Amino acid sequence: MSYHPLTQESGGDAQSRVEEAHRIGKTLEECSEELEPKELSFVAQMADCWTCTVKQLFWLRDIKEKYLD
Repeated sequence: MSYHPLTQESGGDAQSRVEEAHRIGKTLEECSEELEPKELSFVAQMADCWTCTVKQLFWLRDIKEKYLD
């Protein structure tokens, strides 16, 4: 159910999105004290997720870029 061209640029299929979400979650553990409460809650939720939407993955990437890049 693709509704925007960016959904095709997410970096892969459903499984690869979940794997990337887990990697980002592990990476963000080192700066968890710097995250805002809403970000911290979201990252913790996604660290153990079974599914990850394109929108969720983009938000995780944004959080990672904000604190680590």
